[in-house]
Amino acid sequence: MASAEHGYEDERFNHSVSAHFHCGICYNVLKEPVTCQRNEHYYCRACITEHLKNSPTCPTCQEGLSPETITQAPRILRNCLDELSIRCDNSDRGCQEIVQLAQLQDHVDVCGFAPVVCPNEGCLVKVNRQDLAGHQQALCQFRKCCDCSELKKVVHEINANTNDVNNQMKDLKSLKDINESLVAVKEEVSKTREDTNQVLHRLEALEEQVRATKETQEAMKEAQSSNNSGETYQPQNILVAGGRRTDFGEMKLVEIFNLSGMSWSPLQQMNESRVGASVFMSNGEITVAGGNTNHGPTETLTKISISQDMKSASWSEVAIRLPTMLYGHTSVLYDGTLAHIGGCNKNKNVSKSIYRENVVRAPGYGFLPYSMPDPRCFHGTEAFDDKAFIFGGQSSAERNSCLDSVISLGLKERQTKQLASLPYPVSEMATVRWGDNVILIGGADQYGKPLATVVIYNIKTERWHILPSMNEKRKACSAVVVQDMIIVMGGRTQNNTCLCSVECFTFKNYSWQNFPAMITARERAVAVAF
Repeated sequence: MASAEHGYEDERFNHSVSAHFHCGICYNVLKEPVTCQRNEHYYCRACITEHLKNSPTCPTCQEGLSPETITQAPRILRNCLDELSIRCDNSDRGCQEIVQLAQLQDHVDVCGFAPVVCPNEGCLVKVNRQDLAGHQQALCQFRKCCDCSELKKVVHEINANTNDVNNQMKDLKSLKDINESLVAVKEEVSKTREDTNQVLHRLEALEEQVRATKETQEAMKEAQSSNNSGETYQPQNILVAGGRRTDFGEMKLVEIFNLSGMSWSPLQQMNESRVGASVFMSNGEITVAGGNTNHGPTETLTKISISQDMKSASWSEVAIRLPTMLYGHTSVLYDGTLAHIGGCNKNKNVSKSIYRENVVRAPGYGFLPYSMPDPRCFHGTEAFDDKAFIFGGQSSAERNSCLDSVISLGLKERQTKQLASLPYPVSEMATVRWGDNVILIGGADQYGKPLATVVIYNIKTERWHILPSMNEKRKACSAVVVQDMIIVMGGRTQNNTCLCSVECFTFKNYSWQNFPAMITARERAVAVAF
């Protein structure tokens, strides 16, 4: 990018700019245009000022020229320049704003993508202005603790110091003692001032934390309003199928939770066990695709029809199959087409391929004309219209290959776009849609340890917020949205034990509450609400 003092690069403008509006020295679009006195040759003020330090002539006509004889360019030229549309100075950091040149500096002064340095003492990390609050809340290693109990302790110490000073003054009996005590009092006052300043700094940090929390809650309210306005049908049941027990035994057990009765009931089990499969609903049927069985990965699909009496419903094999054996993949529906994304094969090789099947016309698989930039397994995927948004995951079977990247796939327009990253690498998390947001729940960090962290990511603004943590750490858990609730089931916890516990989060209460536990503890199961 050109120097901040010299002209603007042509590439920053929305349309090509006439050659008449270019500086005769730097050849960029004029910035603070001035002209020579005789022949009206135009230059950037910074360019001609620097030139005149070495040569007192106009670079074009060689007429005599000095800083005192250069004049401002005509108003009509300056007005034409001001009306040009230009990209933000921070476009290389992700800002997509295009403004009139006259408004550029006003926008740059408040641009959310402008680089700022974390103000916490000892932290030199540079982030986008819009991400500063999240960095200070969740990521900064130098963030200050603002615990009220600490403040009370400091105030108590101040009061105690003051009482000691008063008691010492009462005991003074001579001028010498008074002089000596005055010195001690000054020292105590100095210490008291230091303590008071520490309290004020902590209060300021606490106010900033409260402000950031309020912003997060406002964003959550908007997300909840958006989610509720788009719902026309409210599910009443949750089906959980397959998964693995604590002893790493694959399961084909299935159970269902009824929201009105708040209870779990067993259903007919699948024909074979499945771990790390994917699930989708179409045409009144729930279909489970792929997964690991007792004999290794499978390419088969099995389905069950949704009915009033689910206890009498049975599973049946689907005639078509996946094009390869897969587990740890994801499946999304868009415009009558089903896409299977990433995953592992029987050799534990991680795929970056995308397979698709038309579920309206005659079914059949094929490669999409492009693939993901990197291979992924145990990632999260949610579809919005004809785009799939893919979060985190692993690029190999190794735990240290955990990813924090986010990409969008244009399933029709054949475009891949890298979005703003997550606040930390994560895989084996559960994901659900909420308005224009994706909520990422639990998962495993880059060391394979389970997390209780919950993050909400807006796909339009590419901004994220930290939500309250779950009551238990969970990786390889399952989650669904039912009415205004996010319900999370099972997973594997920090002592390497599978969970049967269930938790529920609502934005109204802004907290996690325990729900009735499942009949069977399991991880890497599939779950769907209907």
